[in-house]
Amino acid sequence: MRLRNATWPRLLWPGSLLALLLSPSASFAADESTMTRLDRLETQVGAAEERLSSIDADIRNRTGFIGSLEAMRRYEDAVFNYLLGRYDEAAKEFFTLLESGVLGNSPEFKDSQWYLAECLFELRNFALAEDAYQVMVNAGPQHPFFPDAVRRLLEIYGITGDGQAFYDVYNSYIITSRVEPSDVVKYTLAKSFYRQGEYARAKSMLEDVQLGGTYYSRARYLLGTVLVVEGNYDDAIDQFKLVSDLQPNTVEDREVVDLANLALGRLYYELGDFTASLDHYQRISRASQYFPDALYEMGWTSIKQEDYQQALQSVEIFLLAYPEHRYTAQLKLDQGHLYRKESRNDDALNSYQSIVDEYTPITEQIRDIEGDPAALRDWFGRLSAADGLDSFYGGTLPVFAIEMLLADQEVSRALRVYRELRRQRTEIDESKQLIQEIEAALDSGTVGTFQRGNVELSSIDLEIARLQGELLYLEESWLLSETSGETADRIRALRKEREDVAREAGEAAAEGREGSGPEAQITAYAELRKKLQLLRSKATSTDARQVANRIDAMWDRLARVSSGAASLESSLGGLEAGELGTIRARLEAEKVVVSETDAQVSTYMVEAEALSTDVTRAGFNTLGDTFAESILRADKGIVDVYWSEKIRVSEERRAVLEDQKALLSELDQQFRVIRQNLPAETTDTKE
Repeated sequence: MRLRNATWPRLLWPGSLLALLLSPSASFAADESTMTRLDRLETQVGAAEERLSSIDADIRNRTGFIGSLEAMRRYEDAVFNYLLGRYDEAAKEFFTLLESGVLGNSPEFKDSQWYLAECLFELRNFALAEDAYQVMVNAGPQHPFFPDAVRRLLEIYGITGDGQAFYDVYNSYIITSRVEPSDVVKYTLAKSFYRQGEYARAKSMLEDVQLGGTYYSRARYLLGTVLVVEGNYDDAIDQFKLVSDLQPNTVEDREVVDLANLALGRLYYELGDFTASLDHYQRISRASQYFPDALYEMGWTSIKQEDYQQALQSVEIFLLAYPEHRYTAQLKLDQGHLYRKESRNDDALNSYQSIVDEYTPITEQIRDIEGDPAALRDWFGRLSAADGLDSFYGGTLPVFAIEMLLADQEVSRALRVYRELRRQRTEIDESKQLIQEIEAALDSGTVGTFQRGNVELSSIDLEIARLQGELLYLEESWLLSETSGETADRIRALRKEREDVAREAGEAAAEGREGSGPEAQITAYAELRKKLQLLRSKATSTDARQVANRIDAMWDRLARVSSGAASLESSLGGLEAGELGTIRARLEAEKVVVSETDAQVSTYMVEAEALSTDVTRAGFNTLGDTFAESILRADKGIVDVYWSEKIRVSEERRAVLEDQKALLSELDQQFRVIRQNLPAETTDTKE
């Protein structure tokens, strides 16, 4: 039994443990037979052996700081993060597992290779993803993810536009049939061909995707897209209709069906079939992310039909449902125009005036930001740090203005680049902090992973002490049932000694005394066992020899467990010493890499920040021009309304004058008739 001088961790000796050591186990109730008690103890000894075996596997299969048990825990955590879409966290864990080599050539190792590559793909880190997939491709068809890795390589080369690499893989694995072209492979190839402008080959692949398969709806939608690009609208409509009529079974299917209906709405609009266009727009669910686009385009479809009342209804619904959408600014102006079309001049005037009143201060603020470099830097920083638009609600600029700014391609591209640089900066800072923590841990001379290994081994000693105490209690109870008189008194005295040993061990551990581990307790129990063995000759039952042999066998098994734990502790110590040296060397190399990367990223950050000011200024300039144009058009609308009113009033006055003139003419004509019908005047004659 190995002896340790270190104080036994108090954590392993809670108050309930002392009671456990002092009291007989509940498994040895008075009404149980000795054989039943032996069976139960043998089961517990077997559990201790299995636990040691598990620890043994963890230590002897250890690569560096990571043992097999720790590796499986990390693997499960990494898979969990991957499934939740936490690709960055998952990628780090999978990379650590693969670099450590702790998974050997297990199925988990191959799974980790695939998960790491997928994480990098989802993070759009195509260069590293390509390397990760290539490792699996190089492993050959025996790798379970070989065909999927080939497919992903083709997709990456299609995205990055690396035609040479694409055809190298295509000719090596697809043409030669080393990878069977399943539906997912066909769909992936078709996307890559489409991106490269090879529409005929893309269509050929898509037409081979089978009805009822997972990729059928996506393949038909992409086929319709290819046909639209080729200008073949009629055939494109047929493909989109196939998708539109499908019953979606998954969220992905629902999205593809919505996209197909949106495409059909647009195609029919372009072809002048506005009734069919509206029909397909209306099929898109209100819960769909594409419903705002559909509602916006429904308004224009109604305008084309000169159904201004329906168009106005669509606009009003949109403005109520999406007051902060990027289409809002345009639709408020359209609303005024539609009021005019409906001869609702008062409503049109109010609509135009509200635009002028609302957008004028917005435009002035945008111009102020545009001319203030500090404000431009502040806004770019806020935009790059924001996760969505929620943080802009209640701000000085309306959210729909922010969304319009983010829709600017140059601003959007600059934000993506800056966010990537900032992510790298964060990782560099984390690496620096991690290096400091590792150096501090190495300088302390202890590493948490090895400490856990020591705790596991120490807990084996605790279990051995407990089981030895149970064996002593069993043998005491058995001998007491076999003897009487002086022998029984001696057994009771030995029981009292055992209880005192247990009590002393518990108190020493609770107080944290030096050398308070279970070793002294185990040594004392071994001495008590020898004394009890001397009294076995007093047992006269027919099964006495069998009971004694089973008890001795368990003592021997516990001794082997203890010896195995001591051997493992020695192995762990040697591994720790060697690994600490290796890690110190790798840490120094890593410090050089981090320092060089830090300098490089810092240079890029300075350049990006300088460029960001110009890009943000241009974005705000375009945004300001958009609002200024809306104000100008609203002002024109106001003038048009007033001019229409002036014309209406003038026409009404002209009509009144004409009516008056006609009335006077009619009256004059009537009086002329009356005068003509009057008798002639007579003259008096004097005679």
